[in-house]
Amino acid sequence: MANSMIDSFKTQLQSGGVRSNQFRVDITLPTIVAGGNSAKEKIQYLCSATTLPKQTIGTTEVAFRGRKLQIAGDTRTFEPWDITVLNDDFSVYNTFEDWQNLINDVMSNKTLSEVDLYKAEAEIHQLNRDGNSIRQITLHGCFPSDIAAIDLSMDTDDEIQTFDVTLTYDYFTTPNQEYRDWTGVA
Repeated sequence: MANSMIDSFKTQLQSGGVRSNQFRVDITLPTIVAGGNSAKEKIQYLCSATTLPKQTIGTTEVAFRGRKLQIAGDTRTFEPWDITVLNDDFSVYNTFEDWQNLINDVMSNKTLSEVDLYKAEAEIHQLNRDGNSIRQITLHGCFPSDIAAIDLSMDTDDEIQTFDVTLTYDYFTTPNQEYRDWTGVA
């Protein structure tokens, strides 16, 4: 006799489940960043960890006779996005460092005033087991707000050095999102 619970479960998991290690990150770096094209290619392979970004809709609590009614707020916030990169030859690290230096020069303390010159787009692709993209998230208006310290230690054996980069962005979209005209909606 077949196990109906396992058979029912298998029918719901037809694709074998999405795997956390199957992803690709593409960052279209600003044209003014030196080494941007080379780093773009390398990031696809050397980005070893990331997240699908978090988003939050604010809430408003309204008190009514001893109870709290939760109402969706007017703001949506997007948390900064982190990536971990395998350090091969410092070329990707140097690109992120140059990108930050273009935003605010370390020597002159001058800030690039044209926002569109330093902001970029990044894509996170969740891949299936055949390497095809099954979900894409595009982050708009990215720039590296933090390049984390790289730990050095003589105790570290047999591992490739990594570094973390935090990118701040304006918002993200997915291809299945569509614009809805909310005028006239009651």
